[in-house]
Amino acid sequence: MTDTKKVFTKDSLFRQVILFFGVGVINTAIDFFILNVLTYSTQIHQGIWFSVFKAISFSAATANSYIMNSRFTFSVEKERAVKDVPAFLLASMVGLLLNVSVASVIVHYCNALLPEMSGQLVINIGGLAGTATSLVWNFVSYKYLVFKKK
Repeated sequence: MTDTKKVFTKDSLFRQVILFFGVGVINTAIDFFILNVLTYSTQIHQGIWFSVFKAISFSAATANSYIMNSRFTFSVEKERAVKDVPAFLLASMVGLLLNVSVASVIVHYCNALLPEMSGQLVINIGGLAGTATSLVWNFVSYKYLVFKKK
């Protein structure tokens, strides 16, 4: 097998990172869509309700993440994927805490320091910061704890 073919094998780290990134783009779109619908429709852009909205949007994206990452990124058989749900949920809860905490802190400080900035812009900046923070944790925990080869 040539070196190029090794890079793209089913279990190669490179292939998994690329697929994880693609799934992450889709998850981020789901997360941001739901977050923006909730904040725009209620006109709530800060405080505890922002954190609740962020948790809801992150949870929807996480459900999609489980389906897509177990099937495509880490190529787990359906029977085994069901057994991985508790570990996935635990890893995702840590990701949720990281994501929502960072997003909430950013939103709080942006609203306090830059009150003239649009609420929708602020929640998207916070959401992006939260997503970036949880991205690394999610990949490492999914690859080495949840979907590791047994």
